[in-house]
Amino acid sequence: MPTRWGALGLAAVLLVASAGGLLARPTERYPDLSGLDADGLVLALHAPLLGAHPVAWTALLELGEAAVPALVRGLSAEDEEAREDCAALLAELGPCAAAAVPGIMARLEAETGWDRARLIVALEEIDPGRRDFLKLRLANTDSFRRAWSCYVSPTGDEPDPASLVALLDDDTPEIRRRAAILLGFGGDGRTAVLAELAVALRGDNKDDREGGFRAVAALGSAAHELAPLVVGALEEDPWQSFAALEALAAVGAPEEAVVPIFLEILRTAGDSRSDEEGVAARALAGYPSTAPIVVPLLVDALFSERWEHHGGRSFKSEAQEWAAEALGMYGPLAAEAIPQLMVASKRPPADRAAIEALVAMGDAGEIALVSLSRDEDPWSRRLALFTLARVHSGDGRWLAALAAEFADPIVCAGQAALECAGPADACLLPLLEPGLASPRAQDRLECSLAMIAAGGDAASLHPLLVRLLGNPDCVLPAAEALLSTDGPSERPLRKLRAELSRNDKDRLVRALETIARCGRAAEALCPDVEPLLRYRSRAVRAAARKALTAIQVPD
Repeated sequence: MPTRWGALGLAAVLLVASAGGLLARPTERYPDLSGLDADGLVLALHAPLLGAHPVAWTALLELGEAAVPALVRGLSAEDEEAREDCAALLAELGPCAAAAVPGIMARLEAETGWDRARLIVALEEIDPGRRDFLKLRLANTDSFRRAWSCYVSPTGDEPDPASLVALLDDDTPEIRRRAAILLGFGGDGRTAVLAELAVALRGDNKDDREGGFRAVAALGSAAHELAPLVVGALEEDPWQSFAALEALAAVGAPEEAVVPIFLEILRTAGDSRSDEEGVAARALAGYPSTAPIVVPLLVDALFSERWEHHGGRSFKSEAQEWAAEALGMYGPLAAEAIPQLMVASKRPPADRAAIEALVAMGDAGEIALVSLSRDEDPWSRRLALFTLARVHSGDGRWLAALAAEFADPIVCAGQAALECAGPADACLLPLLEPGLASPRAQDRLECSLAMIAAGGDAASLHPLLVRLLGNPDCVLPAAEALLSTDGPSERPLRKLRAELSRNDKDRLVRALETIARCGRAAEALCPDVEPLLRYRSRAVRAAARKALTAIQVPD
């Protein structure tokens, strides 16, 4: 296939599609590209044909190794999105794209920026054990930034720790420094790592400094000796890095160094700095002597509008969860904020944090909770009742009030199941029992899982969970509950083995995540998980690596 993807190639794709009458049927959502070879499918990724991209992508993955030559040729396309797709598909194919390595290495010499980073990612997915590929990743700024962001939000393609340790002795200072940063994310605080982190924090490379701050935050007190460097950086510019603020809060610097910096953050933050304010407020709450100054600032911030940024969307929140959490950390020292916390208990997302803060206020906070339990607002009233039932677990009147709050005991059980998070919620067990008789399998599952979490009799729930294994919507959590409570047993293992035989990426990932949570109880599934290390999906391979790590590590 020529490297220039011009009108002739696209015309060929459209001709094949039109031969099947597809262009004459605009109501069809996806075209039929079954007549195209691998080169044609690569072209179809960006053909001006509605729905062609997902069909071509799936077809190329199904071709597997046979698609590799065409994808390597596609790396030379003039169109940036076409090159990106070809690199991403090679990464998705993983080990079965081994034949692409020479072609990718040849393209590396000519590429820069994100194109180079994508090729490096593809190389690592094709052969995760190659140390020279890891060095390429660390030497490239874009792929290195991706590496430490993976540690902040793990994706399963984090570098191998043993390979990183070996690179601490590399001849290139940049490689040593960046290997240390990634090891710090993983909790490795050995002397050589701390020494290289100090170099990163003193240096001028912005990405290395940011990664260094994040590594120090992950290490916490294990990186205490680096506290002066973190303090010095923030004294120079308190707003230079959110990661630096997290590092300062975690590293255990002296109070006289920490408090002025975080007070400056609280006093000067604008309406789009809620993350930084949250770090500062929680850190300051660890120093009771700051209450007279900080509590009034938190009360003012509690109902101030702030821009929130999540999932690519921006919106304004009217009540600040971080302010309520920090007030709760001060406990009775922040009792003056009780009236404002009562109001905040009716305003998500601060509602639950405000209720928990009232609990921390002692007797005055309990009086406020009792008042809220009679409030006209049903949400605030129910939150208060659940909280009082926990605080006074031996007092049946709060359970009776909760039961009276819901006309349907099954609805009450469903709400109680959402509230149960562990043994501290054992008092809610009586409310959960009606949910076991619900006509909906999902209701029965949720209530049984909540009862196990709260310390209920797992043996009595065993028959119900076994029955729920037969429901496709419940099989994964039911199997997890059985393995977690009973240990290795044939029926849930057989169900999980069946899930691993499905050719459905999303379902496979969920099954592997379930197996990882089960730990050693799912060790018998190792032979079933290992083949998925070569599956044609990066997400599945990453989940398989995590599952194998979890089920093979001794308790």
